[in-house]
This record gives sequence, C-alpha cells and structure tokens, in this order.
Amino acid sequence: MIGGYSSFSGTSMATPHVSGVAGLVLAANPGLSMLQLREQILRNGDPITSMDGTTATGMRLNAYKAVTNAVTVAPDRDGDGDPDLNDNCPYVANATQADANADGIGDACACGGGGGCGGALTDE
Repeated sequence: MIGGYSSFSGTSMATPHVSGVAGLVLAANPGLSMLQLREQILRNGDPITSMDGTTATGMRLNAYKAVTNAVTVAPDRDGDGDPDLNDNCPYVANATQADANADGIGDACACGGGGGCGGALTDE
C-alpha cells in the first residue's frame, strides 16, 4: 500500500522483532551461548492463553523481560567460579582474579601468565 499502513502477520513479521531482541540481549550479556540466548528469549515472554498451540511457547515476545533478565544468566566459560561479566580473564581459569599491574587484564591471561591473550605482567 503506497502512502499508508498495512497489517501483516506470520513468521516473516516475527523474525525482525526476535532478531532485534536477540541483539539487545547479547548487548546486555555478550557471553551468552546461542543456546542460552534462545532460552533467554523463549523463557521471558508473556503467556497468552490464545497463543497456546499457535506458538512454540504459548507466549508473546517481551523484549524488556528478555533484556532485563539477561544479566542474571552469567556464563563462566573458564569454570573458575567468576561469571564472565566480572572475570578479568574469562577464557583462562583464575579464581583469585590476580592483576599485578592493575590493567584490568588478569595475570593468568597476560603474556607469560599462561593465557597468552594480551597485556603484560609489568608496565615497561
């Protein structure tokens, strides 16, 4: 329709909305895996009785809930007990979060510290 509004429905119309929410959720928690991202979006919709059997979850997409709750899903990829959002070296286990030169890069991740992902142990 030229110069006016039209109404459309279906998966073609849902895709850009879900993709946008996925981007917002990943911006809030970039450490999420694709599976965690999917679960985050699917779990945080609004239940709508009339959508039971129509959608996979029986819910309507809720961007606010998906983004707000994204920060509570904090992966710990290196398994050191520190969620990636707070970990100064998220790919190398470093439970003490030691950072001798206070550059924000954990000693375990600095050159010579076993991680090899940048930084240096001393400023020279």
